Amino acid sequence: DIAFKWDTTAIVPLWKGPKYRLLGDPKILVPPRDNTSMHPDLIKAAFTEMAQKYKIHSCVMDMSKAEDIAHWVEDELKIQVWDHPNGNNQHVADYNAVMGGLRNKTLKHTGDPDLRAHALNAIARRLPGGDHRFDRPVESRRSVGQQNRRVIDGLTATAMAVEFSERMKP
Repeated sequence: DIAFKWDTTAIVPLWKGPKYRLLGDPKILVPPRDNTSMHPDLIKAAFTEMAQKYKIHSCVMDMSKAEDIAHWVEDELKIQVWDHPNGNNQHVADYNAVMGGLRNKTLKHTGDPDLRAHALNAIARRLPGGDHRFDRPVESRRSVGQQNRRVIDGLTATAMAVEFSERMKP
């Protein structure tokens, strides 16, 4: 989940085995939050670090505001990038994938404190029709002080990866 100004960028590795999936320790980048943007090279360095730590064959991300990063990941790191559409239907699928994995104990994690904080910040927002999606507890950025309570980007990146892993061929 890529962001540049207020929300964090979160890169969450996911290992898929025959009986369960394991979330690795994420890389969470906090932008300046002073209305300037985080430099894209910081995000590229985080991806490079992950690629050195793990054998990565796929990356799923919302490319709408990060096409240049996605192309860089493909060109420089030789990792296939899959676009993750942004919309309620996809967010519902993401929510269902994570919650299903937690319920049936096929989704495990290392206990990383940053990922835990992002998950605990999130709420399950009920949509018209009864479906749910993960959402921020506070929609507006009234003050920079509340921004840490708003961040759920680690969970968002997790949900993207988990849902994608369910659609991926074994």
